[in-house]
Amino acid sequence: MAFPVRRATVIHPPAKCPSAKYSASTSYYDTGPIIGLPQPHFQNPPGLRLWPGDLRVALKKYGYARDPVCLIACALYAANRWCMPIALKGPFLRNHFADLLLIPAALPLILWVQRRLRLRTTDAPPDWREVLMHLAVWPIAAEVVGPHLFSHATGDILDVVAYIAGAVVATVLWSLA
Repeated sequence: MAFPVRRATVIHPPAKCPSAKYSASTSYYDTGPIIGLPQPHFQNPPGLRLWPGDLRVALKKYGYARDPVCLIACALYAANRWCMPIALKGPFLRNHFADLLLIPAALPLILWVQRRLRLRTTDAPPDWREVLMHLAVWPIAAEVVGPHLFSHATGDILDVVAYIAGAVVATVLWSLA
């Protein structure tokens, strides 16, 4: 990709700029390529907030475990698991409520680990591609492989429906943020 060349009309090039090119035929002083702002796909590596020369406007980073969707999902899971008596739980709260909270509660934590391992290059909220990838892996692990490895685990198609419903709601909330 060629960089645009900045030209200024001068008669003589400055004496202290040996790398400058002067064209007598056009009377232009060629300063060479302009060094522009970093491209939009440029991202700082994990742990570095700002590189010298990085002139982009600072944007609010995704909070991972501090994300409101993740915090609410974890709080709802904890309340359902440890605070609500079994007598008050109906079939949905006993069987599928935790599955509904899987993507909103676990995905930000997994993405944080991926970011620390430099497998994820951005601090943006999860997008549809990341959610769909994890939505393809987790139901297979929990509903197909899990029952073969653990005697108390059972595979249930309604669990997969709950994973999908939780993922859709969480992704819509993340996209609105």
